[in-house]
Amino acid sequence: MIDSTAFNKAMLKLFMVYKRIYLYKQKPKYKSAKEDMMKVKTITGWTEESLDNKVNEFLADPAIEVVELKFSSTIFSYSVMILYKNKTS
Repeated sequence: MIDSTAFNKAMLKLFMVYKRIYLYKQKPKYKSAKEDMMKVKTITGWTEESLDNKVNEFLADPAIEVVELKFSSTIFSYSVMILYKNKTS
């Protein structure tokens, strides 16, 4: 006679193997996870004018969608952190 606990453990292991194979074969729901990810760009400049030029150059890219801008300044420099993601066509 077969021990029921040993049989249950064997069936559970077999089920877990089939589950891993099934999940491995599944295709992702999205084209690419990297397309949906938010990204961060930090720009610094010694003067307001140099920072403005660098930020405007970055924002001129039509392939990005800006989510948020954060500004910071110290005695020596100015900084902007841009939170953005790539636009999907």
